[in-house]
Amino acid sequence: MSVEAQGRGDGPTVWSRRSCRKISFCLRIGVLCLALGIAAPGADRAAAAGGPTGDAATIAFYRAAQGAYRNVPAVIENRTGYLSYTSEGSVPRWQYGLRPTAGFTAASESLLVLLSGGVITKYVDTARAPGHAPLSIIEDSSGVWSMAAGKCYFANPRASGVGGWAGQLIGVVGNFAPMRRSGDVVTITSTYPWGKSGTATEIDRISATTKQFISSEIKVMTAAPFTFTITFREVLKPATVAAPEPHC
Repeated sequence: MSVEAQGRGDGPTVWSRRSCRKISFCLRIGVLCLALGIAAPGADRAAAAGGPTGDAATIAFYRAAQGAYRNVPAVIENRTGYLSYTSEGSVPRWQYGLRPTAGFTAASESLLVLLSGGVITKYVDTARAPGHAPLSIIEDSSGVWSMAAGKCYFANPRASGVGGWAGQLIGVVGNFAPMRRSGDVVTITSTYPWGKSGTATEIDRISATTKQFISSEIKVMTAAPFTFTITFREVLKPATVAAPEPHC
């Protein structure tokens, strides 16, 4: 198939806190992806190499929260403000990690995330945006697949994944302020680099009892600031999980 590829000129690379891995933000079009300016900023490399900084007790609690998912089979994440897409044209196109650009509509997402030892083995992301057919993005060991309008699944580059496949569900990255507790809820604020020159401030709400995440709000300060939110819920692994079939 011949598909015209487009991309954003800035194409920032950031550290995803959910996966603690670098991911390139660019326009995804069917089987092609053009990622421009994907060299990781020095601050990002330093954050990864040096590990988390800030309040030691908070970092220890955050690591315990990471470990709380070792025996969790699956999680539902509801996410808003992170992904935008259009279902117009022959193949689905999407952007993530930036404010929606012209022609793209902000979506709400529901992700079924399968885990093994706290590591993401597969996710099924169902995104919905007003005026567009639902978009499905599935990533597992076979690759990244996308479908809109209930037709067939297109193969995409591995870099186009939006759910942190093969990484920890919770990454321990950034500079952590002292945590605060109210009842069973522990609130943790941290900051970390976003792209080449931006900064993200993340506010997490975590259960003191289970150490599992309740919600996260991430405010991203770049030339085009935006905010996205995530809620978390542990679930049993479904008996059947959507497969990326048939292929286009």
